[in-house]
Amino acid sequence: MALWPKRNDDDPGNDARTGAFEQLLDRLFARFLSVATHELDDALQSTVAELGRFVGADRSYIIRYDWDSSTTTMTHEWCAVGVAPSFEMEQGVSMATAPQQQQRLVALDVNQIDDVTLLGPDWDDDRRYLDDENITAILEVPFAIDGRLSGVIGFDSVTGPVHWRSSDITALKAVASLLANVLARTVAEGARDDTIRELRAVFGDAPVPLMLLDRNGVVLRANQMA
Repeated sequence: MALWPKRNDDDPGNDARTGAFEQLLDRLFARFLSVATHELDDALQSTVAELGRFVGADRSYIIRYDWDSSTTTMTHEWCAVGVAPSFEMEQGVSMATAPQQQQRLVALDVNQIDDVTLLGPDWDDDRRYLDDENITAILEVPFAIDGRLSGVIGFDSVTGPVHWRSSDITALKAVASLLANVLARTVAEGARDDTIRELRAVFGDAPVPLMLLDRNGVVLRANQMA
């Protein structure tokens, strides 16, 4: 499978592709502008699929970072027809598994490998990891929350080298920024929901009478002791 080949910057086909990518970005921004928390998983899955097809990848995915356990976990994946998924292999992976790639991503740099076979001896650990998943080329665009790496949007080829387009990478950085903002919002909403649940539990289990009144003195809520 030949992905989008490298083209001269003056190639008129670049203008058409850039315009198509801009339209895709407009759709994605519109999608996430008002997405509800319960709709987020479906929206992310649709986005991964659209981006994978547009870029011409064999796989596309989102991987999230858990700094408490120093592991990464794939949360969404799309595969082209006939391409084996890597979802099960990407659950709870140690950050030390592919050190050279992680070094790039932790610095919030794009991890771009056009041809895995050309990696030098310093990349032996990374090459073993990539070979285990039959990856021949990879592109990962990081996104951060509060200045720290939170995840990546990734694209794999399993059928040969790829000349990733610089214009695609630029556009994907905008998508990564969008995802960071959306996910940061959902994290904040999740923390708020947890706080509300905790307050309700404290309110209900308190050993003293508690009542919630409105400004007119009407009882809105009371615990069992009240």
